[in-house]
Amino acid sequence: MIHTLELSKMISKKTFDNIIVLLNIPSYKRCWITTDYKEKGLTVIRLYKFKRKEVTTKVNDDTDLTHYYMICISVNTGVMFGGDNHLSNNLLHFTPDFVRAIYEKIFDIIPCMEQVKAYRYTNTPLWFEVNAFKAHRIDFCFDLKTMHQEYLTLIDRGYSLRKNTFERTYFDDTEILSVIEDDEPNVPDVDTMGIIPSADVSYAYFKSKGVNINIYLKEREIIKEQLSANSEIDYDFLRIEVQAKKTKLNAIVSKFKLKGRELHYLATPEVEYYILNSYVTALTGTGMYVTLKTAHRIIDESSYTQPKKDRLTKVMDAVSDKHGIAKLLEQVENGTVTDLGSLKRIKSYLKEIQKDLGINPVTISARMKVPKQSLTNLTGGKDIKEIALPNLTDILQAYKQQLEQEHQQGMPVTQEFLEQINKY
Repeated sequence: MIHTLELSKMISKKTFDNIIVLLNIPSYKRCWITTDYKEKGLTVIRLYKFKRKEVTTKVNDDTDLTHYYMICISVNTGVMFGGDNHLSNNLLHFTPDFVRAIYEKIFDIIPCMEQVKAYRYTNTPLWFEVNAFKAHRIDFCFDLKTMHQEYLTLIDRGYSLRKNTFERTYFDDTEILSVIEDDEPNVPDVDTMGIIPSADVSYAYFKSKGVNINIYLKEREIIKEQLSANSEIDYDFLRIEVQAKKTKLNAIVSKFKLKGRELHYLATPEVEYYILNSYVTALTGTGMYVTLKTAHRIIDESSYTQPKKDRLTKVMDAVSDKHGIAKLLEQVENGTVTDLGSLKRIKSYLKEIQKDLGINPVTISARMKVPKQSLTNLTGGKDIKEIALPNLTDILQAYKQQLEQEHQQGMPVTQEFLEQINKY
């Protein structure tokens, strides 16, 4: 699902000047910025001017030869087409026709940007091609509507410490941090400019060059920020949001061999699953969440030698004692914990617990109100029914399968949805 997105485009000086006058946009910290059109779905409109690197001398007049000109537009498609500001949008809605409709809404507000307008209502692809924006950021998200607080706690006890940067993670996957620069100028995150309050409600926020990860309770955010909301809609869910920025989107274009960074190439089930699954796995690891007692039993009934069982049990106990994987590994790394072996060895034990035993090193506490589940013993022992929760990666896999089924059946874009687009 996609909650918001940001589109960017290089423009001429003439268009740049016309937009400032047309929308009456004030300057703010070396850019021009307005939120006056958020009720129309354009949450933030930003304009930037950058001096070209090859121009080393002082210039009297700014021109297209001396400067680059750029526009960034944050879009909430729910608001744009008469939906709810807080709810995410089905990824399968983002067909080329839907993306085209987004562009049309932008040009209705900023008509000086539209090119070859005479072709807007024809079948020729020219209009779409020359008027296309690049995706500057896409906020992929998944809304979890059960066991909210329990999952919040389990995520918090995973592989990443609650610090500002996502680089401080103990999950060994360098690909998730890979980014690719391009010729388009870099601009600050709109969320860091003091214009939009962060959706973070003091739970989990991770930031890196390529992505921001925001995990929060939507209902709590609405109450805390005193946001307007529809009383007939249930906002009681946990939102897991991965905000993929330009450099990460470039890396995805390269990985999936896409034609470009335009929205209709990137808003696909394959890209969404890759983004969400990669970063959720990096935060939580894999494997069913069980109680410590059940984990001991599963290890005990495994085919490992007794010394290996003892080592794995000791690692599980340490994760429980330290209230988290990252907290334990940090203490191993700084020498506070010395009786479990090297950092590398403990990481390997943690992976064996997940891969071979099918359980997560983070365990469910007795205080959590978690129901019993049937567990398949991956080591050949008896299946058991115990208190357990599926890992978020398993939930994402089920969501992916549901999305694929909907896509195959050709049902994602209903007539009601198309009428809603035409209405607005």
